[in-house]
Amino acid sequence: MLDRYRLVGFDTPEINTPSRNVSPQERALGLKASARLKAIIAAGGLDLQEVRCSCTDQSIADGTCNYGRKCGLLTVNGENVGATLIREGLAKPFVCGRTSCPKMPTW
Repeated sequence: MLDRYRLVGFDTPEINTPSRNVSPQERALGLKASARLKAIIAAGGLDLQEVRCSCTDQSIADGTCNYGRKCGLLTVNGENVGATLIREGLAKPFVCGRTSCPKMPTW
């Protein structure tokens, strides 16, 4: 079974989420961001560095942090993919603290 990761340091628009309605504009931008990330990954030269998630020690231990996903920084040929997506207007910076994150950005 493969591990699932939440890439940290950036947030992309939602395509669909049960927590709120997603506008057609946000969904369209989210689809572009998803396609761009897939293209970056397909190009190769990847390095995934696992980092501590911004959750309480208890939620990490019991597997409820980030819906059971690990957290990581993904770079391609030394460049953080989050920085690439932010520069291209497909993501926003999203930096969490040690045990919690700020409110999600609006799109």
